[in-house]
Amino acid sequence: MTTALLATGWTFVTLLLLGGFLESGIRLWFKRHAHIYIWPPHFHVEMDMDRKILPNLTPHARFQANSLGVRGDEPPPRGANAFRILACGGSGVECFALDQMENWPSLVGAYLGRSENRALLGVDQVYVANLGKSGFTPDALCYLFPDVLPRFGPIDVVTIMLAASAVAYWMRVGTPSELPPPDAAWLDIACHSNHEWGWKPKGTALAEVARRLRHRVRRKVEVRTGAGAHLAKARAMRSNGRELRDTYGDPTRWLEQYETSLTHAVVIAREYAQRVVLIRQPWFDKPNPTPGEAAMFWHGSVGDPYVGFCDTFYTHRVICALMELIDGATVRVGERTGADVLQPHIDASVMNFYDHFHVTTHGSRLMGDYIGPRLLELEMRSRRGSGASQDVRGRTSPENW
Repeated sequence: MTTALLATGWTFVTLLLLGGFLESGIRLWFKRHAHIYIWPPHFHVEMDMDRKILPNLTPHARFQANSLGVRGDEPPPRGANAFRILACGGSGVECFALDQMENWPSLVGAYLGRSENRALLGVDQVYVANLGKSGFTPDALCYLFPDVLPRFGPIDVVTIMLAASAVAYWMRVGTPSELPPPDAAWLDIACHSNHEWGWKPKGTALAEVARRLRHRVRRKVEVRTGAGAHLAKARAMRSNGRELRDTYGDPTRWLEQYETSLTHAVVIAREYAQRVVLIRQPWFDKPNPTPGEAAMFWHGSVGDPYVGFCDTFYTHRVICALMELIDGATVRVGERTGADVLQPHIDASVMNFYDHFHVTTHGSRLMGDYIGPRLLELEMRSRRGSGASQDVRGRTSPENW
């Protein structure tokens, strides 16, 4: 009896030690070798929109990521005669509420993929991948690029559009003159290598491996009905807010941090791409919105309306002023780094926007109609040897799904 108990005890200790060694080994592997995925590989959502909340969007939208965890089709083989574009940035690039074929990066790909444009580019295929996600900052792109970009093969163009994410972040923390410590660069990334592991079963590296394997095997399609309902809650928070702030802190440090991080992102992108293009993000740039237009707005909160109740918001005037500041900072980064800068002009209307920063189906079409031809023009001009140019024209008037 004693011998049996002793043997059972040693077996338990041995299994415990082996489990500990296995757990430690997997944690080390995650830290040193695990790939980064913006979305879980093959992530797939089918959405039926709430038509009362989002009347100017297509009633049904599909969002699908490839095996690299990036929205879009599988990349062409490395040896393929293809023109590869990676569209990077925040929710304005992600276009989560828009269908797989209606988000503007896909429309850019459709335009450049026309036979006459492929002939000009001298390629058999044009490939565009969408590396956008709500909340992404320049720091997030700096974290992503060294791991993600090499997996796409030779890249011709990287576009970056990030302004609204930077503005939303600074408002969320209360526009302080001295910035708090930044969020972790991997905060909004589905699969990364900087986990804070624990020893409870669900917090272990073994559990994370099991979750990833289960997702890859099942490839379950998520179905959402009444998509967009959370916007109604956020809009109500803004409409019924206790405080509406019409001033903000000293933006010097905030702008310096943005310019430094964006410059770093451009430098890293250039290690993998032939061309880096900065896109100046459009917004609902109208001095005096009508009551109906103002009812669409939900941005500008102090705090995060996605995770809690917010009753303090910044005025429309402040949001526009901050977007003007960050837009100017984007132009300065383009001038400093020599990156091409494009400025889509989207009229401020409910036909084109469904809040301060996000475009409707029609607005996305306008984005694609502008960016596609400009990218083709930049490429042709470069090949003719005339050098790159910058479209940095000033505005004619004073983005999160």
